[in-house]
Amino acid sequence: MKKTILFIAVLLIISVSCSKDDPVAENDLTGTTWIYTASADGTNVKETIKFTGKNSFTDHAVYTGDSNLDLTIVGSYTFNPPIIKLVMNNTEQSGTITNNSMSITTTFGNVATYIKQ
Repeated sequence: MKKTILFIAVLLIISVSCSKDDPVAENDLTGTTWIYTASADGTNVKETIKFTGKNSFTDHAVYTGDSNLDLTIVGSYTFNPPIIKLVMNNTEQSGTITNNSMSITTTFGNVATYIKQ
């Protein structure tokens, strides 16, 4: 009998902790950080996107190697899963988020894949 009660208690805990009704909104990226790294033609880039609010983010890019550059841009975003749209300096980029991967099509037509940290 004790084993049955323990088994039922464990099932209840598992079902409650895996609930789809968690209070965190599925389309709220606030507090998440995503990193993209690449190397080409003697230049390395590390770009970090931090979603700082319900519709805002910062994009910090560091280029090293043949050219050195360190810049931060503040932008806005909308996220209607799985589609994300980023707006920086009046330029929109869009892509998708799947699990821990965010793929953004750049203004040059390349696809940059960011990994959630």
